[in-house]
Amino acid sequence: MPIGAYDTHTLQGVVRKLRQPRMYFLDLLFTSQVNFDDEFIDFDIVDEGRRIAPFVSPNVQGRVMQEKGFETRRFKPAYLKPKNIVDPSKPLKRMPGEAIGGSMSAEQRYNAHVANLLNQQRLSIMRRWELMAASAVLNGSVTVKGEDYPEVTVDFQRPSNLTVTPATAWDQAGATIIEDLDDWTRLVQEESGRTVVRITMGTSVWPVFSQNGAVKELLDTRRGSSSVMELGPGNGDAAQYKGMLGASLEVWVYNDIYEDDSGAKQNIMPSDAVVLTCADIDGTRAFGAIMDARAGYQALDIFPKMWINEDPSVTYLMNQSAPLMIPGMPEATLRANVLTP
Repeated sequence: MPIGAYDTHTLQGVVRKLRQPRMYFLDLLFTSQVNFDDEFIDFDIVDEGRRIAPFVSPNVQGRVMQEKGFETRRFKPAYLKPKNIVDPSKPLKRMPGEAIGGSMSAEQRYNAHVANLLNQQRLSIMRRWELMAASAVLNGSVTVKGEDYPEVTVDFQRPSNLTVTPATAWDQAGATIIEDLDDWTRLVQEESGRTVVRITMGTSVWPVFSQNGAVKELLDTRRGSSSVMELGPGNGDAAQYKGMLGASLEVWVYNDIYEDDSGAKQNIMPSDAVVLTCADIDGTRAFGAIMDARAGYQALDIFPKMWINEDPSVTYLMNQSAPLMIPGMPEATLRANVLTP
């Protein structure tokens, strides 16, 4: 096939074949997906309450209970649009890993170059999804801002008492880590009706946490019947399993990073924070339709596009996404900054 711009169908086929990276918060808590067929994302905030059924005499009519309402929010998402120029000299040069002297044709090198750019763009989009998912879990909100897009904070109305600090910081003498966790897990259960099953902590918290005497007595670093301590990173993932605290609370350390616009590395999760999560927060990956004629205005999570500018002759490759990560039950999460500021 001649070297040039791929059509959209071919690009989407390449995207489907690319390896799916693992994203901790995204894969753990945002497991469903909804694609909207217009440029807006709508979501409901529901107050189900914790009411009990009223007693009445068996020979009188049942008592009508007033339904609680819900509030529908509408959000117009900003676009993610990473774009690259497809370097026309790439097919003429040996690629990394290729045998000295060259073992690939120009067409093979071109195809590999396009696939590599697609993968880089797709990973940058998914890192943004992960950052949004982490913010929804940690903060109960997601802030969106960018070039020509005014800053907007989408507040999922998590109760304010689910953002806490301990009475004594965990790196100070007299810290009561186990008591704090007992209080916080009970608080989440009271607010959500669900049970906390996991604590995820920033990298600075683990050394303090693991050396606490009360924690040492309860922390089981084995999985199942295995006696091997699982303290390594494991499979190159950004999250590391550290053990079980008591019978049902998994302990994980999260260490994913991203590069900001200046190229500086930033932690996705603050190193001094912990977050408690239930097994299910009804997390949804929501996507607005791509307002692009080439996309047919479809409801897609990622839309790849490639085109040629005739004068000067330049080939562009771009992926587009209009995301919002929505925690259906934000009250099933709790965030604490546990170290001395």
